[in-house]
Amino acid sequence: MRAAWLLAALLPLAGGAAASARLEVQPQPAGAQVQLCFTSEDTSLSYELIIELHGPGGVARTRQAGEARGDGCPVTTRLGAAPGSLIEARLSWQRQGQPQPAIERRLQL
Repeated sequence: MRAAWLLAALLPLAGGAAASARLEVQPQPAGAQVQLCFTSEDTSLSYELIIELHGPGGVARTRQAGEARGDGCPVTTRLGAAPGSLIEARLSWQRQGQPQPAIERRLQL
């Protein structure tokens, strides 16, 4: 009985852990890699990731959106890009319907 009481007392504390997002834009041979990862308790996260590639041929824009739960990396994207190109990534995300601070990353190749 005592162990069950202790477990019941700790459960609400575990649910209060904060979620975090990590957005990385890393140079790769002939381009770059964009990776989005979340670290959180088992809670509902939704996200929208917009990536813009500014290169010699103009601007290319992609949008990826979805939902995630718990720890993981729902997006790993490789981009082919010429030297001198600029890659901009912007993450908007929500934890249990509550907006979280946006994250922006830039990489000049």
